[in-house]
Amino acid sequence: MDTLTRLKQLMKQKKMSTYKLAQESGLPLSTITSLFRKGNCPTIPTLEGLCAGLGISLSEFFYEPGDEIPNDEETKQLLAKWNMLSLMEKKVIFDVINIVIDDENSKENL
Repeated sequence: MDTLTRLKQLMKQKKMSTYKLAQESGLPLSTITSLFRKGNCPTIPTLEGLCAGLGISLSEFFYEPGDEIPNDEETKQLLAKWNMLSLMEKKVIFDVINIVIDDENSKENL
């Protein structure tokens, strides 16, 4: 399921309008309406704000019935620490992860 379809689904489940989501998430209404109008995929920080407005975690946003939920202690600790970070800190960590993965992939192709 694509991101905007999932967002619409969650908004419908929670009986939440775009206006209410903007209020709850702290994001400008224009940002949310623009996502739907243009069909753009939200950035990670925007998606985190939307999830906060919906009262769910980022992992819950992407959860689909039948998905296995990681239950090991290391993953629980990682998620707990992730949830303590600011949106900017999460973006930095996400960028670092992408750099590490891209670097590993480029080494494999040598």
